[in-house]
Amino acid sequence: MRSLMPGRRSGKSWEDCEHAIKAIYRLNIKKTDRTEKHFENRIAALMEMQDFPSGERFIDQRSIHDVVTRITLFSSDHRPDMSIGKDGIAIEVKAADHGNKVKQAISQALFYRIGYRFVIVVIVDITDDWGIYACLRERGNTKEVQIVDDLEEHLNIFVIPIRGLWA
Repeated sequence: MRSLMPGRRSGKSWEDCEHAIKAIYRLNIKKTDRTEKHFENRIAALMEMQDFPSGERFIDQRSIHDVVTRITLFSSDHRPDMSIGKDGIAIEVKAADHGNKVKQAISQALFYRIGYRFVIVVIVDITDDWGIYACLRERGNTKEVQIVDDLEEHLNIFVIPIRGLWA
């Protein structure tokens, strides 16, 4: 069995994923949000307010009632920042001040994809010129855009860039 097979884009988990992506794209980052933890809290608050089509619960790492599903690889446990359901959608948030943070987030997403049908990676670009955001969304047919498109099309990993701090 292959571990990173593309999943079907149908059913309640897919509807939940679409719903979550649309909500994240509407998110307004405040000027006071400065750290990755701030961004995680904002996205968690947004997800807690959503009514997902499947009726699945939103879970974040701070939950005392539900536990985010952990993925064990290379003798280590890996857990996304939050999820929708136990194995439906993993959500990872990364404040990126350089390309290594994007690389780290995508690497984590690959691990999470082993245990979840869909993975949403929110990259909050906190560089002064929003260069990471531009590479991922605004510069046309770049290698970065091609990678993000391939992750989405073939692996159900959705990378959402957001502009963070104001210069």
